Amino acid sequence: MNSEWPSLTGANSDFWSHEWSKHGTCTGSTQHTYFAGALNLNEKYSIDTALKNAGITPGGTVSTTTLGNALARAWGLQNPPVVQCVDGYITQIYMCVNSAYQIEDCEDACPSDGCQNTNCNSGYYPSS
Repeated sequence: MNSEWPSLTGANSDFWSHEWSKHGTCTGSTQHTYFAGALNLNEKYSIDTALKNAGITPGGTVSTTTLGNALARAWGLQNPPVVQCVDGYITQIYMCVNSAYQIEDCEDACPSDGCQNTNCNSGYYPSS
C-alpha cells in the first residue's frame, strides 16, 4: 500500500483511515477486501498506462478535458472522470466504482445533489 496508494499530503495511515471511513464502509466489505479491491482497480485501470497510450506523458501541463476524455475512451465510459487540481497540479481523478469493484460512469452514480465538477482547465501532470 505504501508504494501503490500513498498519501500526498500526510501520514499514509491517516489517509487510508479516511478512505475507509468515507468510501470503504459503503461497500459492505471488510477493510481487507476494500483495500485489495482498490489495489486491483489501480492495476486494471492504470491511469498512467491509459494516458501513455493516448500520447499524454508525465512532466508537463495537460488540458483536463483532453486527460478526462482519454481516460473515458480507455475505460469504455460515456462520461470523463472528474479531474481536480490544486495550485496548478493535477491532484485527483475521480473514478466511480460500484460495489462489485467495477468502474462505471460517474453520471450514473451521482447522488441527487450532483457530482463535483472539474475545477481547472489544465494542470501539471507530475512524473512521480
